[in-house]
Amino acid sequence: MQRLSEKNMKSAIRRLSVTAKKLEEAGLIKCIRKADIQRNIPAKWLLMLGDDEENRAVEAWARRCIAHKLESDRKPWQKPLMP
Repeated sequence: MQRLSEKNMKSAIRRLSVTAKKLEEAGLIKCIRKADIQRNIPAKWLLMLGDDEENRAVEAWARRCIAHKLESDRKPWQKPLMP
């Protein structure tokens, strides 16, 4: 049963990847942070449904949120991500 689940998971990931690529090519979504497979961190995607100005504002906000999350996850002995 475990092997079947792993197979289904890989198939689902492949289907989602193909769909995401098509949506990105159509300009409907934008990847604002790539996945980190080694650390098992998924990519961050932004849905681009507003006008250009709205999309820019939301993207800036999302990037600030991601940077804040990365900074708050930082261990005390690690160097800061932002100056």
